[in-house]
Amino acid sequence: MKIISNESFEMLFKPVIEELRDLSWLALPNSFEYPSAWLGQGYDKVSDSFVSGPIFEFEHECPKICKDRNYFGHHLKPGVVSRFAAGVSNDWSTLMAMREPVLDGLSLLEAYFSSPRREAFVEDRAAALINSVDGLHWQVYIRDVELRERLHRHLASLKEPVVAEMPWPEAYVL
Repeated sequence: MKIISNESFEMLFKPVIEELRDLSWLALPNSFEYPSAWLGQGYDKVSDSFVSGPIFEFEHECPKICKDRNYFGHHLKPGVVSRFAAGVSNDWSTLMAMREPVLDGLSLLEAYFSSPRREAFVEDRAAALINSVDGLHWQVYIRDVELRERLHRHLASLKEPVVAEMPWPEAYVL
């Protein structure tokens, strides 16, 4: 499905976030942008770091996945996607709700990035993929038909979004 809207991730995908909140999620690099409301909370000038507040919590509960100097993304542990949904960027972000618990996020993201057919990776392992292509265009793959229909009804209740079906996977940027 394709959605054109400047609504936030949190608002657009509320039913998906609620339904899949207890799954592990993987977020590709730069999928998060700290909201300005988070910036002043818990920053310690002496240590030049966040010692409390939402950024501190995000950094501890959604650890970066890195190898050597390569940044692969973040692992959002079960139960936290709804808490940090306000931080999802609407510009070139990708989040995947994984069907199985994520035990080794690095291996999964290495497999995703090295796969010649990323759509096969998504079909095999993800319950949902939400991809922002730029500031207004979202591409959504949801495995569960009922959840996809619930998302359609939710989007219809909002004033702005334009929703269109897209052929999976041909029209997707992965």
